[in-house]
Amino acid sequence: MSTKQTHGLGKTVELQVGVRYMISTNIDVADGLFNGASGIMRYIEMNRNTTPPTPGVLWLEFDDKNIGLKIRLDRQNIRKMLHLSPNLVPISRIQRVFKSTKKGQAQICREQYPLV
Repeated sequence: MSTKQTHGLGKTVELQVGVRYMISTNIDVADGLFNGASGIMRYIEMNRNTTPPTPGVLWLEFDDKNIGLKIRLDRQNIRKMLHLSPNLVPISRIQRVFKSTKKGQAQICREQYPLV
C-alpha cells in the first residue's frame, strides 16, 4: 500500500543520527509537530527490553526552537536523565488503523515513526 493509503506511515524508516527527517503526518499541530516540519536526528533511545534491542524514542532537533515545546516539557526528566540537549524533541512511533480493502472487510494496524 502507498504511504497515502496508510495515513502517512511508510513500511520502513531508515534511522541515522545526523540525518534530516521530515514529519510525514500530524502528531500535535498545536505543538508544531505537523506534516512537513523537519529536523535533524540527534539521538536514538534504544529499547533494551527487546532482543535484540530496538529503537525506542527518537530525539530530533528542529530548526524552529518553538516546535515541540509542550512535549519537551512533558519529557524533560527523561531528557535530563539521558543527558540530552534541552532543544531535542522526542518522537515516538504512532499507530494508524486503515482499511485493507475498498469494502473495508478487514483493517490493518501499522505502528511506525511518522518520519521520512
